[in-house]
Amino acid sequence: MFLVSVRPLITVSGESYINSIIEDAGGVNLFHDENTPYPILSLEYLLMADPDAVVTMNADDRDYLASMLEDYGGARFVRLSNIFATGDGSVPYYSPERYVESVEKFALIFRGIKQ
Repeated sequence: MFLVSVRPLITVSGESYINSIIEDAGGVNLFHDENTPYPILSLEYLLMADPDAVVTMNADDRDYLASMLEDYGGARFVRLSNIFATGDGSVPYYSPERYVESVEKFALIFRGIKQ
């Protein structure tokens, strides 16, 4: 799951170009079928979705999310510390060069997911 924001929790659907980045990097977007490009989530919904990993745009958001969820070890991604950040240098910018950089970043993150 990719979060463009953690305050509030906003993810991406299949209508967002970031979904294509996730898929081209070998990932599966849990919110692919949502009708809006950037669905807003509740904390409960995030925990119930229990993705393999959560990826945020920047390290500050990753750290904030990790501290907010530290008491929710029942969620696999929390227990395994599968919360990552891409950095905001390429993902939010749509150009061919940035797209390739983003796919490479996500692929590297996906290889680091603990099972």
